[in-house]
Amino acid sequence: YSLILVDVELIRRQQQQLLLNRKRNLSLQQRRVSASCATRAQQNQQKQPKRSVATAIALSGAASAWLLAGGAAVEPQ
Repeated sequence: YSLILVDVELIRRQQQQLLLNRKRNLSLQQRRVSASCATRAQQNQQKQPKRSVATAIALSGAASAWLLAGGAAVEPQ
């Protein structure tokens, strides 16, 4: 009986660890996408001075929204 309890506890811990790892990977990916969006927007801004920093912010915001909406859910679990 105590063996079953230990197994349940172990499984629960593993699931929590998986969840933490997934969150960590998601935030890393979010930062990477946001950074690349900001870089791209900066490069565009140098070509076309009319574009503002707001474009970079909007782009990184859109990328974050996409990731939070499950855009990264396609990656293998």
